[in-house]
Amino acid sequence: MVSDLAVRPFAPDDSSHLLEWYRDDREGLEALMGEALPDVSDCAAGFQALLGQVNEGLAMLAVVTHREAPIGLAALTGVAPDRSSGSPHLYIVPNHRRYSVAAAKKAEGYAQSAGVRAFVTTINQENTRAMSLAKRMGYELMPRITLKKELA
Repeated sequence: MVSDLAVRPFAPDDSSHLLEWYRDDREGLEALMGEALPDVSDCAAGFQALLGQVNEGLAMLAVVTHREAPIGLAALTGVAPDRSSGSPHLYIVPNHRRYSVAAAKKAEGYAQSAGVRAFVTTINQENTRAMSLAKRMGYELMPRITLKKELA
């Protein structure tokens, strides 16, 4: 049931779930982190970096639970100094993805209660699931183009 979903702060004991989720759904955690995680040590390093950002106030990390059992993570990166905005990220384990929209709404409420007033996100055009979720959540396309230059 959707009412059985909750979002709570990430706690040290929650680290134990990351390895299990990595083994079962590496691709999903790579999508959350926005980078390749070829092995467990890369996954650990990525989360250590994210937790460092949390400690510096540059990010937020929360656990999504269903009936108190962890089923995913909600992160907010690029948090503005006044905590008014940031870039949301959501990971839900595959066998609970039917709760993705409800989990995203719970995570949105969690961020809003912390003072966040706006989300800005980028999604790979090929990630049709994320695009669909964003549209269902009320995101609108911005009239901008992202450019990249590789420096040698």
